[in-house]
Amino acid sequence: MVQNNTIFNLQTLGKSSTQTNGILASVNAQNIIRDNNISQLVSLTTNQNTSVSAGIIGINIVSGAANQILDNNTITNLIASNDTFTVNPSISGIVFNGNAVFTGNSAAITRNKIWGLTHLYPNTATPVAAIQYGIQIANGTVTVANNLIRLGRDSSGVVQLRPGQYRGIISTASSNQIRVYHNNILMEYAPDYGTGGSPNPSTGCIEFTANAFAPGFIDVRNNIFVNNSVNGGTSTLNHYNEMYSSSTTLLTTNSNILSNALTANSFIGRFAAVNHLTLNAFRTSTLQAGSSGFGAVNFIAPSASSSGVNLRVGGTNAIEGMGDTTVAAFVTTDVDGQTRSSFGAVDIG
Repeated sequence: MVQNNTIFNLQTLGKSSTQTNGILASVNAQNIIRDNNISQLVSLTTNQNTSVSAGIIGINIVSGAANQILDNNTITNLIASNDTFTVNPSISGIVFNGNAVFTGNSAAITRNKIWGLTHLYPNTATPVAAIQYGIQIANGTVTVANNLIRLGRDSSGVVQLRPGQYRGIISTASSNQIRVYHNNILMEYAPDYGTGGSPNPSTGCIEFTANAFAPGFIDVRNNIFVNNSVNGGTSTLNHYNEMYSSSTTLLTTNSNILSNALTANSFIGRFAAVNHLTLNAFRTSTLQAGSSGFGAVNFIAPSASSSGVNLRVGGTNAIEGMGDTTVAAFVTTDVDGQTRSSFGAVDIG
């Protein structure tokens, strides 16, 4: 068990393809990583790899064993400080490489707070492939629940202008059972150059890059996905709430609250390589999201500095009592450890 540690101010000064980890778990056994505070990992790395080899990672699970537990960790201010070369370093708050076995595997990524992932703005060239992932699932059956993730603002709360591939949660796994429940994700970038791709560079709250294969599945319910990213300057990047590959057979996405900036580049979803501006168009394409809704979300302190961010929902809000109650079989408490409703509708987020 790795618990109650403060990991602060790790600096990597070499301008090479280095890797900096706050916590690296490589033992082929159950790892329980809980209640740790990881902050101010700063690196000049040129490392553009993803998954377990990314340039800067808050918590890196490379074990490959079942029953990995990552709970209630705070990961803030992971900074790629190389601004002098045409490089696109990669930053991930959490990288999870677990085990695909279903029976007896209670792996979970829960109640983590992730924000302040930052690339310095390039001072000469115009690179467009920087990577920021809040949580990356590389492999493994896992439940991802009650996490709070804000990407797009630096440690001072200033919106980032550099284009790249930015995701709140991304999964590249396929033959796994992946449940994503009750997460609050806020994206707030303002790229000022760069041409939108197919789909990258772009921003997205959640993306599954591969289809599920039975007995695996993808189940995304009771989440809040807000992408308030907007383009400035010459940028034409696209900004997504949900992104999925090309099969709905083993996909469930429903009872989620979606919100975006309502620009020409703000898409509710991307499915089978087609962008959808509206929730109705996304429903028609996926045959999903019948109980999902679109509307503003009142986070308590969404634009504060890293020390003051609060992505809990304040006041009367559309999320109250609109969730899918069947999720309670896997998630019974909220981000603060309080018991969720066990009867009637349950809150989203």
